[in-house]
Amino acid sequence: MSDETFLNPRKRTDLLVLADATLSGVATEQLDEHSGLATMRQVLLIELKRGALEITREHVHQATDYVEDFLRSGLLDGEPRFKAFVIGHSVSEKVEPSRELPPRATIQLATYGQLVRSAHKRLFRLRDRLAARYGEVSGDDLLTRILSEPEQMPLIEA
Repeated sequence: MSDETFLNPRKRTDLLVLADATLSGVATEQLDEHSGLATMRQVLLIELKRGALEITREHVHQATDYVEDFLRSGLLDGEPRFKAFVIGHSVSEKVEPSRELPPRATIQLATYGQLVRSAHKRLFRLRDRLAARYGEVSGDDLLTRILSEPEQMPLIEA
């Protein structure tokens, strides 16, 4: 790959993230049904802005440029779908919260607060449940109590 592949190769996203790991330059893959070769399926780009920064059109354009650079690079195996998030303290009223880049990309804006609330919900309020269940137990006593239980406790109580 040469420096001409991307318009500004020194300008890059802060993170490349898979569903279960944070990796550099990797995407989720699938096997092509016809050739049997691995092809990229999804790429998640996250552009984290520094604290107290309002997300502006310029920030959205930056994420759009990243996606377009990847799509036009000629370096991707397959036709992956891109999902790019721009995360900041707040979103300017002059910017749409979501943008489609047909046919294979979406740019989504979010605040740090939205990200934290979403993570909290996706974990089924696990932190609250653990604190309620084991709040009075600490350290070694907690480990002993958990390991002595003969069965998996349900995550959602009836």
